[in-house]
Amino acid sequence: MSNSFNIEELQRYYNDTEECLYCHKFKADAVHHCISRGKKYTNSILNATMLCNHSCHLPFHGEHMKRENQEKFIRQNIERLYNEGYRINQLDLNFLAYHGLTDLIKDFYENR
Repeated sequence: MSNSFNIEELQRYYNDTEECLYCHKFKADAVHHCISRGKKYTNSILNATMLCNHSCHLPFHGEHMKRENQEKFIRQNIERLYNEGYRINQLDLNFLAYHGLTDLIKDFYENR
């Protein structure tokens, strides 16, 4: 299935990652959007979440759409991507601002 993420970024930062951000088992097999695509700036890599498609994504999709879980996944993405050497860009800042998530990045950098 295609998605709206930058393929080169996904391959660079997610290629060797197989940990599901929901169950934390190393069997993730698909990249999904934390916040549904079609909304503004959702192609930010901060919005990309590795999940086990059939055991963690599909059965719990409604649960993942709750704001608290979206924030949890994005917070985990910020931490993991930072540890991989990723640096926040303008698209990421637009994504966070548009979706009211700027506190996530602010808190992350303040607690470093």
